[in-house]
Order: sequence, then structure tokens, then C-alpha cells
Amino acid sequence: MLEKFFSWHGRINRAKYWGYHFLVGIVSSTLSHGIAYLMDNSIGTVLYYIIAIGSFYPMMCIIVKRLHDVDKSGYLAFLCLIPIVNLYPAILCAFIKGTDGPNRFGPDPLELNEIDEDYVKETI
Repeated sequence: MLEKFFSWHGRINRAKYWGYHFLVGIVSSTLSHGIAYLMDNSIGTVLYYIIAIGSFYPMMCIIVKRLHDVDKSGYLAFLCLIPIVNLYPAILCAFIKGTDGPNRFGPDPLELNEIDEDYVKETI
């Protein structure tokens, strides 16, 4: 399951996107705020920012995979860093249905089951 958070390859559907997005957000915010609250000093603040920055990579991987599902380049994820412009990839990721069937980034995640995912991993 961790490969879902640290890999740029493949596709994820909207449900998994929301689930992973929620999971990464909850874990990183709980850890960072908890540490900052408990330590209440400069070390706690540094750890807070380390965790916040550390959650950036898995969040970007999730966004890239979701963009792949709607047959868009993962480079659009960098638009998330620009205010107002970030609405375009946010809407694509959150609300637009992925392409039906396989696209240039892989098979349709809604058609895959556990056996098919193992087969895809072996063929890549």
C-alpha cells in the first residue's frame, strides 16, 4: 500500500484519491500539530515543518496519479503551487471522472481487481 504514496506511476480513481488525500492530511496534521503542541519550543516548530514538508511528496504522488486517470500529464500537479491557477488541477482531481478503459498511463483502476493489479506489476 505504501507504493501508492511514493510512486508517480499508474492511476487512481476519485474514491481512492479522496481516501488517500484524507489519510495523508490527517496523519501529517495530527503528527505535526501534536509534536508542536507537546514540545512547545523551537525544536517542536522545526519538527512541525519537517513533517509538513515530508507530506508534500506523497500528496504530489497522489495528485499525479489522479491526473493520470483523467489522461493529463503529471506536470499539471505543479500548478497546485500557484494560487487561483491551482483550481484547475484541483477540480480535475476531485470531480472529473477518469477515462474509461486503459489510457497512456495504465489500465482503468475501476476495472482492476487484485489479480489484475499483480499481473500489471509483473508485466511492467
